[in-house]
Amino acid sequence: MSTRRLVNLIGVLLIITVVLAAALVYYARDEIAAFNRSDDESQKTAAVQKASGEGTPMVRVSKQAQQGSAIVTRALQVHSLQSRAEIYGGVVNIQSLVEQRARFSAAQNEIRVV
Repeated sequence: MSTRRLVNLIGVLLIITVVLAAALVYYARDEIAAFNRSDDESQKTAAVQKASGEGTPMVRVSKQAQQGSAIVTRALQVHSLQSRAEIYGGVVNIQSLVEQRARFSAAQNEIRVV
């Protein structure tokens, strides 16, 4: 390919890229505006306040925002944990298994050699 044809090809590709980028911005403007509006609305509905006792942040969400976001709350359930568990078992010496595995591997290697 000649240099002039390569320059023309690069120019055409550049023009196509610019046109596609402009189309993307043009068609995405509604989604971007809706996204910005939803951010503003969520900041209005959820107010972050400091708790008076421990200083941990709390998020308060209105009932309407909870229903719109499908947020469901329920009371905590009581659970009890065991502090200790007894487990019974035995220890098996696997030395004989290791020796048998080594013998098996040696036998396989001898068969491959022959």
